[in-house]
Amino acid sequence: MLGAVEWALVADHLLNGGAWTIGVSPEKRDQLRDVLNLMLTCRSLYHNLPWAMPKWRAARGFLCRFVPHWLDTFQQDGADADAAAAAAASQWLLNRFLVYSWLGFTWESTCPFIIKLRQGEARHNLKHPLRADFQRYVRINFDSLEQLQSWLDDGELRETVKMKMEEEEEEEEEEEEEEEEGEGDEGGEEKEEQDEAEETGEKKTKSGSQQQQQQQRQQQQQQQQQQQQHDAKSVAPAPVPLVFRPAMVRVRAVMKTREDVASFERAMSALGNPEGDRIHLTIATPVHRLCISNVDELELETDDDKPDAVIGTVDLHNINKVTWHPARHQRAIHGDIRNVQQVYVMNSPRASTLISDISGLTHVPSVGLYWLEHLSDLSPLQHAHSLRLSDLSITSLAAVCNVPKLDVSMCRNLRLQNEVVYSKSIHLSNASNAVGPLHLPHADSVWLTCCQRLARVICKKRVHDWSVYHCPGLRLVPKFHHVAHLSLDARVQRECLVHLTHRTDALDLKCASSERALAWLNDVADATTKISLRTDRVLEPTTTLPPCLDHLDTEVKDSAALVHMRNVRSLHIRPKLLMKEIDVSPLTNVVDLHIQATATAVSPIGLHALRNLQTVNLYTCRLTDDHALVSSPPDRPLKKLVLHECTGTAVVRNVVSFIMIRGGVRLTQLSDVTRVRIDTLKPLRVLSTHNVRTCRVDCTSVAPDADFSGVHRLFFCDCVFPTTTTPITRGDGGGYGHEGGGCVRFEDCTTDDDQRMPERTRSY
Repeated sequence: MLGAVEWALVADHLLNGGAWTIGVSPEKRDQLRDVLNLMLTCRSLYHNLPWAMPKWRAARGFLCRFVPHWLDTFQQDGADADAAAAAAASQWLLNRFLVYSWLGFTWESTCPFIIKLRQGEARHNLKHPLRADFQRYVRINFDSLEQLQSWLDDGELRETVKMKMEEEEEEEEEEEEEEEEGEGDEGGEEKEEQDEAEETGEKKTKSGSQQQQQQQRQQQQQQQQQQQQHDAKSVAPAPVPLVFRPAMVRVRAVMKTREDVASFERAMSALGNPEGDRIHLTIATPVHRLCISNVDELELETDDDKPDAVIGTVDLHNINKVTWHPARHQRAIHGDIRNVQQVYVMNSPRASTLISDISGLTHVPSVGLYWLEHLSDLSPLQHAHSLRLSDLSITSLAAVCNVPKLDVSMCRNLRLQNEVVYSKSIHLSNASNAVGPLHLPHADSVWLTCCQRLARVICKKRVHDWSVYHCPGLRLVPKFHHVAHLSLDARVQRECLVHLTHRTDALDLKCASSERALAWLNDVADATTKISLRTDRVLEPTTTLPPCLDHLDTEVKDSAALVHMRNVRSLHIRPKLLMKEIDVSPLTNVVDLHIQATATAVSPIGLHALRNLQTVNLYTCRLTDDHALVSSPPDRPLKKLVLHECTGTAVVRNVVSFIMIRGGVRLTQLSDVTRVRIDTLKPLRVLSTHNVRTCRVDCTSVAPDADFSGVHRLFFCDCVFPTTTTPITRGDGGGYGHEGGGCVRFEDCTTDDDQRMPERTRSY
C-alpha cells in the first residue's frame, strides 16, 4: 500500500508535466488542480499529502495571484450550530489555511482571515504554535508601505507594548525599593560595629577603621552597578516581539521621502528580516544609503519626474536578481554588494543617465547593462561569468575578454580589430563598425548578426553552434573540422556548401535564391545531415527537392508545387496573396505542417487524409464545409492542433492538445480531446462535445447554444454569458458540466448586461 511519501512523488510528477506552447499558465493550473484532486481521493491523502511535499512546491509557476480571502469569507454563520461544532469548523479552517500556505499560496495582508488570526488567542502569547507556523511557511503580500506599517502599527499592539513596558517599570521600581532597604540595614550594622569598636579601646581602633573602609568601597561598587543597570533599562527598553512574522513577503512601495526609506528598513527589521519573494521599490527622493538583504527579486525603479532621486550607496546582500532603473542624474554604482547573483541596470532609451562608474558591481557574477551612453570602463566586470551589454560607448572588449558568456549588441563604437576574446559563448549583433579579424580561440557557440563590416572570424577546430545572419562582409566560413549546428544567411559558393555538409550535423540556410541553393543541395552526398532551408522566393511547380532536406519554409503560388514536398518532414507553407485554397493531400509523409496565410484567408483541403501528421498549425485560414480536423488512424491521435485567427466551421476529433486563439471557428463537433484551450473575442459556438478531459475558455463570449456536456473538467475565465442562459441557472442535460461526473469553474465572468457572476466551482 502506498503512503503519503510515495503519493507525494506522484504529485511532484504531475507538477513537472509538460506545458503549452501558447499560454503556459492555464496548463500549470491544470497540473496543480490534478494535485488538489489527488488530495481529495481519501482521508489520509487529504491530511498527509501536502505535508509530504516540499515546502512551497506550487509557488513557482503555478500560483501567479495573491489570495485576498480565505474560505471563512463565504461561509454562512449557522444560528443553530453549537459551540463544539463552531470550534471544530474554526480549527478546520485554520488547518486548511496552513496546508495551502505550506503548498505556497501567498496571502494579501488585508485578508480578513489573517486579520482575525492576528487578533486571536495567539496575539498575546509569544509561545503559541501558530506563531512558529507563521514564521516557517506563511507568505504575505504588501501592496504599499501603508499596508506594511498597518501590519506593525496596530492600535491594540501599541497598547499591549505600552502595558508591558509599564509592568517592567513597576518591577524595576520595586527592585529599587528593596535595594534601598537593604542599604539601610547595612548602614545600621555599620553603626553598631563602630560603637563596639570605640568600646574595645585603642588596640582595635586601627583594625576597625580598615574594615569600615573596605565595606564602604564594596557599597559604592554595588551602587554604581545598580545605577548602570537602571540607566540601561530606562534608555533602551527591551523590545516586545508581538508582531506576527511571516516566512516570506512581497512588497511594492513608493519611497516619497527619506523617512519612508527609514520606515521601510525598520519595518523589515521588525518583521525579523524575512525572506523576500519580490521587493519593488519606486524611489522618488534622494537616498543616502539603501540596505536590503535576503530577497529573491529586487526591483528599484525611479520616478521619471524625479531626475535627482539618486541612490548614493547600496548595501545589497543575499539577493538572486536585482533590476535597477536609475535616475537620470545617477553617476555611479557604489556600495557593498555581496552574494548577489544577477544585476541588470536598465536606463530608458528616451532618458539617458550619467552613470560612468560601476565599481560596485565587481563581485556580481551576472551583469546586464543597457543604454548607458557615458559608460566606457568595463574593468570592474572582468571577473563576471555572464555579461549582457547593449548601447554602451565601449570601443573594445579587452577588459572583459575572459568572461565565459558574452552578449554584446548595439555598441557601434566597437572596432574589434585583431582582438582576442576567450569567451565560450559570444553573441555579437549590430556592431556596424566592427572590422576584425576577431579571434575566438575558446568559443563553442558563436552568433553574429548585422555586423556589416566584419570580414573575418578565427575560431577553434570544433564548434557546437555557429550562426551568421546579415553579415555581407563575412564571405568565408571558418575552417573548423566539425560544428554541431550551423546557421547561415550568406551567399556561399557551391563547393563550400557541399563541403559544409560533411562537417555539420544540422545545417540551416536562409537564401534569397532558392533555386540555386536547392540545385547545390542535390549534390550533397551526406544525407545524414539535417538541412533546413528558408527562402523568400516562390518555389516553382517543377522544383525537385533534395532527399537531405528535413525542414522547408517557403512561399507557394499554387498546390502543384506541393507534390515535390511530400517527403519533407517539417513543412512551413506561406501561400501567396491571391490563393483562395490549397490542397495539402499530396503531403503524405509530412509530420509537422504549418500553413501561414496573409491577410487574405486561405482554405486548406485534404487535411484528414494525412496519416502521418503529428502537429498542425493553421494561421489565418478559412475552414469551410465542416473541415474534418481529425487524426487518422484513430489509434494515433494528433499531438497538437493550433487554430490562430481562423474562421469557418470544423470538426475536431482524436487530438491530444487543441488550441484556438482569436478568430471565430464554429466547432460542429469536439470529441476525444485531452486538453482544450480557447481564447477568442468572438462568440464561441460549440454544438457537440464528447469525451473532452479538460477545457479552458478565456476572454470569450459564449453563445447561448454552446454545448459543453461532454467535458469532464471545464474552466471559464473572464467570459461573457447570455443573461437568460447563464451556467448558474441552467440545469438541463445539455448544459455546462459532464453528465457522467465532473466539475466546472467560473472566475471573473459576467453576463451580457454587465452583471458580475459569482466565482464558484460546481461538481456534477
